[in-house]
Amino acid sequence: MDFDTIESASDLEKLGNLETLKSDVEEIIQPLKFDVHSYEDLYKIIKVLKKNWLPLRSGPFVSDEKKFVFYLTKLEGKQRNLFLGITDDMYKNKEKAKKWYWKISKIIRPDLSKNSDAFNELKKLYDVMINI
Repeated sequence: MDFDTIESASDLEKLGNLETLKSDVEEIIQPLKFDVHSYEDLYKIIKVLKKNWLPLRSGPFVSDEKKFVFYLTKLEGKQRNLFLGITDDMYKNKEKAKKWYWKISKIIRPDLSKNSDAFNELKKLYDVMINI
């Protein structure tokens, strides 16, 4: 089962039988067991596992917060823009830029002092987008 492609309960329904999917997940996390009665229940479990069960996380980062802090503070130019999901459209459409900014600012949380450098970089990028 490719956990990266599962974004909703309906995605699970497309993959197959609830009991089979439950067994597949339990095999990965054994000896843990759980009880589900719907695809929505299973999706909630998978969502928690994707967030907290390191083997199910994709990529080298332990959290989205750490990923965005790294991208904002360690990368520059086109590579940084690519990883941050910045498109040329955002420089033309202030609503898209604003949506992008709020999405990332909720992840890196400016109230955490350890993220202040990353948040300052985010703010600079956003300011450039909306002032062109």
